[in-house]
Amino acid sequence: FFLLVLGWYATIGYFDKDTGKYHSQIWNPYDVYPRFGDNRLPVCLHSYALSEAEAKDKILANRYDEGMLGRIHGTVIFDDLYRLVGDSYYSITLMNGQPVTPWEDRGDVKLLVAPVGGFSDKGSLLKSGDWRKYAGRSIYEANATVYEAFNKYKSMISQILRDSAQPITMEKSAVQQATPEQLRQRGAHFHYAQTDPGLERVPPGVIPIELQGNLMEIRREMQKASFTDAVFGMMDTQHPSGYSLSLMATSSANQILYPYMNAKHFVISEHDQFWLSSLKASKRVFDVKGRLLEKLHPKDIPDDVAITVESDVATPKDWMEKSTIANQLKDHLDSNTIITEILKLPDPQEIKRARKLDAILLDPMTLMIEKISAYEAHAEYLERRGDVKQAARFRQAAQAAEAQMGLPAPGQAAPMEQGRVEAQRKVGAPAEKVGVSPQVAPPGQVDAIRESMGRGKTRAV
Repeated sequence: FFLLVLGWYATIGYFDKDTGKYHSQIWNPYDVYPRFGDNRLPVCLHSYALSEAEAKDKILANRYDEGMLGRIHGTVIFDDLYRLVGDSYYSITLMNGQPVTPWEDRGDVKLLVAPVGGFSDKGSLLKSGDWRKYAGRSIYEANATVYEAFNKYKSMISQILRDSAQPITMEKSAVQQATPEQLRQRGAHFHYAQTDPGLERVPPGVIPIELQGNLMEIRREMQKASFTDAVFGMMDTQHPSGYSLSLMATSSANQILYPYMNAKHFVISEHDQFWLSSLKASKRVFDVKGRLLEKLHPKDIPDDVAITVESDVATPKDWMEKSTIANQLKDHLDSNTIITEILKLPDPQEIKRARKLDAILLDPMTLMIEKISAYEAHAEYLERRGDVKQAARFRQAAQAAEAQMGLPAPGQAAPMEQGRVEAQRKVGAPAEKVGVSPQVAPPGQVDAIRESMGRGKTRAV
């Protein structure tokens, strides 16, 4: 959120030497005051305001001097000052300008504060020489002047429309008859002398026809440095197809969001690298509790560990595009490549196992087994309740279903041939023709029999 809206990121991470866990926190860049130098961050101040109740909770939670509780009245300003000495940070905390902690060595802290967006191409490097005032801009800042121009045009149009609904009047009389309140009343009636012209309405300005075209031009300018209208589904009928629209929307969103996504990757990788390095230095074994339960030993962490973070920009119809491409390439690529490279799913083997399990659970034989087990379980329940007659019926139904397990379902082949028939159906092969039994007579003999059956004489009865 802060990356897109403010164009800055401000994060801090703390490595707990007792547990081996890593605690991270996101600061509002509006409350952070960094000072850069020598490609580093030597000084950084985090200043924020807390209410009286929040300040008391913070003092008790951090085990500050409880004598400060009596000095808290109203809003309290806390300042966390970090200073880089060598390769580690030292910090001090102040409350309303008074220190509450001494300077402490915070070698277990990782501090990342920097801008993301900016206008490095506006000539500021050559003219003023101070490019930093153009660094750290919102994702909407590139179109700020275009937005202002568009809003001004819309405001002027609204004013002209308001003058048409509530026109300006000019009273021509020796004595004032109408007041502003009366003019706003519906059905107001005024009396004037015959020699007085009375009330006249000042005609509003005419909206030029070219104004609509100018607004459309401004809208197109807004889309050059921001999301296109296709991202929000606003489109005309001149576009070729919905698939082409989705591609254009995805391309526009990716072009705008990729710089901010790269900043997110950098922050995550730096914090992960600092945590792994600190974990290796502490010689602690960390229990990984996720999809797999395993232990991370210090010897498993390389000395020059590097973290690579990847993520995709998810836009509307993103999954539909991926599935369409996957269906087009399923005859040319293997399933592992489609799952990992196109669908971007991490564990293809797990997906394959889940698909096989679904196929087994949805098989007619499995459904029959579940039905039989359910009948028998319900029959045992009825017997415990004393309903022997109803229990016997459920047992008969279970036995009848079990007797049908070896028989093919209507419209299906024998169990041994069902796999082959399903494979042929998938590839679109025609059904096999029924072969001629060897007991059938040859075609020549059949014709002779037909001729002999047709011969005879007619006699009168």
